[in-house]
Amino acid sequence: MSLLGEIIEAIFAHPSASQPPAPSQNRPPLNHPSRDDAPAPTPPSPPPAGSSSPSTAPSSGPAPVVDIDAVMTALAGERGEKLDWKHSVVDLLKAVGLDSSRSARLRLAEELHYAGDRHDSAAMNEWLHDAVLKAIVDNGGKLPADL
Repeated sequence: MSLLGEIIEAIFAHPSASQPPAPSQNRPPLNHPSRDDAPAPTPPSPPPAGSSSPSTAPSSGPAPVVDIDAVMTALAGERGEKLDWKHSVVDLLKAVGLDSSRSARLRLAEELHYAGDRHDSAAMNEWLHDAVLKAIVDNGGKLPADL
């Protein structure tokens, strides 16, 4: 699994997420730049004739939205150290229990096609943080208004 995939999975699978993540085949690819190219969802089948329980029919509503602030705050709290996941990709990685070393961030930068100077850690880290947050939103996460 990709490093970005591990980040997404750690967040959306956490018990404090309001709903478990949708199966991966129902979500757009993690690095997909646009949802416009995603295939249209298949409409649910009508319930069998004579069925009296509409609650057993699959829901056709939108996928649940996960409150990322609640999940990340819970994850950060589990680590036993103060982590500023809202502003630091290093702390975000630590909060989800992943390697936050420079080599791991370089792998993430390669995965996300970072085109900037990889020797400028500060610039790369800012870009990575923004890119990861965008991917979280693209996969059904709701960020706090201050982000």
